[in-house]
Amino acid sequence: MISDIFGWNSGRIRIIADMFSEKTNTLVVIPMLLVPPYEGGTDGDGLPPDFNMMTRFMEATGWMKTISWEETVKPRLSGIHSILLKKGGDSIKISLMGFCWGGWALSKMLSEPELFTNITCGMTPHPSVSMVE
Repeated sequence: MISDIFGWNSGRIRIIADMFSEKTNTLVVIPMLLVPPYEGGTDGDGLPPDFNMMTRFMEATGWMKTISWEETVKPRLSGIHSILLKKGGDSIKISLMGFCWGGWALSKMLSEPELFTNITCGMTPHPSVSMVE
């Protein structure tokens, strides 16, 4: 699962990941991708829990643009992908879910042939389609 801009441990995504893992008996991974975090973020990733998007949206937008696909997000997703492939072998099936900003990251990941191995599906329940190139 790829988080929204509040990061890997924002509570919202953790609840969904834990429920999904329990109901499907699968491993769910939520990577830290939004680094460096803004104002300390949520456990070192993303925006802080008390960040007010209504009043500080432009700040958040500016910060999001500093998160590099090539330098930060892609290498981290590539590392997780490699570990999963090694651990699960040829028969592993990987599904992706990205929320808001995570939908953008998921779309970028699926556009990279080397990151597409054993990916069975990708979904964005709350996509940030305005960010998709």
